[in-house]
Amino acid sequence: MTPLPRLIALSLLFTFPLASASAHKVKQSPLQRYVEGQVASFSGNPDLAARDFFSVFEEHPDDARLALKTYRQAQIADNTKIILSTLSHMEKDGFRTGDGPFLILARAVQQHKWKEAHQLIDRMEQNHYPLFPFAPLLRAWVKFGSGEKNPLAELDKVDASIQIFVPETRGLLLLAMGKYDEAWPFLDPVMEGGSGRANHLRIIAAGIMSHRNAPKFRALLEGSSASLAKARLLLEKNPKAFPTKLTAELGLSELFLRLASFMGDKQSLMKPIGLGLGRASSWMTPDNAESWLVTAEILSSIRQLSDARIALDHIFADDPFYNLANSMKISFFLQEGRKDMALNLARHVVEQPDATVEDWYNLAEIEGDNGNFEAALSALAHVERVKSQDWQMWILKGTLLDSAGRWPEAKAAYQQAVSLAPENPITLNTLGYSQLEKRENIQDASLLIMKALKVMPLDPAIIDSFGWSQYLSGNINTAILVLEKAVQNAPQESTISEHLGDAYWTAGRHFEARYSWQASLVTAEEKSISRIKKKIELGLTSDLAAP
Repeated sequence: MTPLPRLIALSLLFTFPLASASAHKVKQSPLQRYVEGQVASFSGNPDLAARDFFSVFEEHPDDARLALKTYRQAQIADNTKIILSTLSHMEKDGFRTGDGPFLILARAVQQHKWKEAHQLIDRMEQNHYPLFPFAPLLRAWVKFGSGEKNPLAELDKVDASIQIFVPETRGLLLLAMGKYDEAWPFLDPVMEGGSGRANHLRIIAAGIMSHRNAPKFRALLEGSSASLAKARLLLEKNPKAFPTKLTAELGLSELFLRLASFMGDKQSLMKPIGLGLGRASSWMTPDNAESWLVTAEILSSIRQLSDARIALDHIFADDPFYNLANSMKISFFLQEGRKDMALNLARHVVEQPDATVEDWYNLAEIEGDNGNFEAALSALAHVERVKSQDWQMWILKGTLLDSAGRWPEAKAAYQQAVSLAPENPITLNTLGYSQLEKRENIQDASLLIMKALKVMPLDPAIIDSFGWSQYLSGNINTAILVLEKAVQNAPQESTISEHLGDAYWTAGRHFEARYSWQASLVTAEEKSISRIKKKIELGLTSDLAAP
């Protein structure tokens, strides 16, 4: 291709996706709209991608691959209209996605169209749609919702391969039917522990039992988690703060969420199915916080962080899981590199009357990451009053004090961490390595690091600390052997590569030193880049040595 036509082609390629503002005024070809959809998808705009793809799909309704592509983008964006439109076509093709029937079932159940729900479940079994073994579990809840007799009998028909889903479903059905004493043997095991789901089920059960003033009610909400503490306060103020009736919608929603979490933990190919189940749950029970928490978790796992935060916006301040939702939002902001947004939200969270110690701890970490060390220490003081025996708190305090230029206080904090956890390799290595950085007590620091290395002999950070202690003790050849091992275990760690480069240079191996320093530049922190570049250019001098 000659240069001019090639330039024109490239110009068309890069400018035509940007023409979407005027594109709706001028009729575009299906190819143009498809490419715009691809651009929107890659740019993180799933709603626009879904609308572009759907406009093409309407003209090519027999294209099964396009239907699935459109559906998945609409699912991420929670565009209900496009989801249902594509699913109606996909059912004719036998559903190429396992979650499709669940979304259609959710809409039927939400509208109390029990006959439609039964017909869909029957087709699901007869045509062996994906996930058809779950049909008896689904039918049990539909029978309950429609007032039919003995919905529990359906659970006896569940295939052995998915029996793990039966006890919880049986317990919730018994609870919904008012057979409380029969329900607890099935529910107690799944409500044990402090997981988010266990606490969620406890709150559901407590809401149902609260208006009966049953002894079980208060026992269900015992625990130190923020969600249970908030649930106790809400129910004390208003016994009807949570649903007092377990409906078919809520029961099916819980089943969908259990399956969604299961799918979300599997390989990437299963995550979209988990997302569809999460969306179906939110359709039936939009006030159910777990629907949004599970959906957000799956969205974040496929790097749809903006849509994950939008999902969490459905959890409001009067919900027991509001704190958890905010913690997840903060995490998503940090993953996006939006430290300012994470910091603003973390500050907002601790201003709430029900702020927890964990909220203050998170704020301390984020303030520190933003270079606000004194503000971070002020936040951490709230934690110290409650968790003075927590070695992790002392490690964070030491790190913040050291970063603030208050080394003697930092050292004392690290020593306190070691006194609380004298055999812990993290406390030992942190105190040891921090002294190496200050070039003090090299021998004592080396002993601490060696003790840590005995506990975790394969940890690259501790191996690096040991190698650096050997270097500072003058054992250059030993240092090189140890640091080479550390680099092999963690080639991406800039500090380790810089240490090895310094050791190579001191041993007269200048070519290898510059190679190692060059490698360290790839992931170096901004404050280290200038020092490393000078070493590559000028060689190692005392003022350019690694800390």
